Amino acid sequence: MAEGGNGSTKLKRQNGLTGTQVKQLQEMLLAKKRKLEGSLIRPEAVENRFSDLMDTAAEQEALDRESALKRQKENELLQIKQALAQMENGTYGECPDCEEQIPFKRLAAMPTAHLCIECQTKREKAVKVPGKWSRSRVMQPA
Repeated sequence: MAEGGNGSTKLKRQNGLTGTQVKQLQEMLLAKKRKLEGSLIRPEAVENRFSDLMDTAAEQEALDRESALKRQKENELLQIKQALAQMENGTYGECPDCEEQIPFKRLAAMPTAHLCIECQTKREKAVKVPGKWSRSRVMQPA
């Protein structure tokens, strides 16, 4: 776990990650954070400049897509901020479900991952919708 003190001390070594690995992941998160914040600052043009119904419908569809994309970016930004906060408090890289270390390979691929693969898989299986078609449910001949 991390030691107390300033932020640079806390980033030395956490949950089996080396200081270099933590720094690398932190830089990835900060770069993505800056990019997302920059894309969310752009002003949104919400002008009603179309006159007929088809243009209005197309404009509404575009606004809906833009709104969904903005929510997705805001959610990703929140996850990044949470991961950076975990780095500061010394809990980054620890799976809250099993309390095991999340492997560096997973964190390098997805620095905002807060669960290990096993716990993530368990959660995903728990929320699958019953009756939904899947390859394992292909009907067998009678």
